[in-house]
Amino acid sequence: MKKIFLFFAAVSVFYSCDRVKNPIPIDSASYDITLFPGNFATQYNYPTFSQNNNTNVNVLIEDYTGHQCGNCPAAGTVGKNIEDANPGRVFTISEHAGYGGISQYQRVHTADEPEYPKYKRDFTNDAGLTYVNSIVGIPGNPYGLVNRKPLSGSNSLWIPHGQWQQYVDNILQANNLKANIQAVVNYYDETDALFVHVEAETKTALTGNYNLVVYAIAKEVIDWQKNYTVFPNDVEFYQHHNVHIGNVNGIWGDPIFNGEIASGTKIRKDYTYKIKENFKDLEYAVVAYLMNADTYEVLQVIMVEP
Repeated sequence: MKKIFLFFAAVSVFYSCDRVKNPIPIDSASYDITLFPGNFATQYNYPTFSQNNNTNVNVLIEDYTGHQCGNCPAAGTVGKNIEDANPGRVFTISEHAGYGGISQYQRVHTADEPEYPKYKRDFTNDAGLTYVNSIVGIPGNPYGLVNRKPLSGSNSLWIPHGQWQQYVDNILQANNLKANIQAVVNYYDETDALFVHVEAETKTALTGNYNLVVYAIAKEVIDWQKNYTVFPNDVEFYQHHNVHIGNVNGIWGDPIFNGEIASGTKIRKDYTYKIKENFKDLEYAVVAYLMNADTYEVLQVIMVEP
């Protein structure tokens, strides 16, 4: 378990020094300082960001899966392999939602079968169940989204896992960087809380509406998974990779850039997130991405661990 040491700073007014040094708009409305295990005003090390000199666009693979989807482990392996081959550039997350916005967890935990013996953990979250209904056209699991760019020759954003590599390669080779994101994340196991600080910056002039979306991720969850390629099909100690457990800043995130946005525009956001009861005592990370609110396209994404 990662722990954060407390740093002491002599400050009399919260954020005052940072605001003098850095005129970037800061929004801490979603901050719950009671989740800090100490005296927040004198002990919390509020970060400042240096200039972000990144020149690479990154890729988010959203693997729509389910723990009772026996064909889904094959897609999970593809996504993990692409991520491993492109460290720091590709991030694959597991999203437990499916056709009709229903997960396998919801299908088996009915009134007639309230204590299903194996698949007890609820991997779903409100955001994932909303996305699968809002981004229409998923044929079923396993399918995925790759920076939420459309399938070649169609308007569908849903891409079969056999084509993920091709789409990732195309995005990485084009390297059309429109925005940068950087973040600092602190985790406190005393309160099961993440403190998240994000800065987004446009690298080109943009027109439209853009949201910053931040996910809480459980890096590895060992639990049951159905897998039709092995026998018996029920795998007890399956490694669920980068499980999306909830959104730090709402289902669709925060609108941060709107209208005509000049290159070099920066926005800073600060959040706290309390880990859900059914995902405690794990290793966590945060995925932050900038999304076109009208088309869902992901312009840039990063993953940061405490």
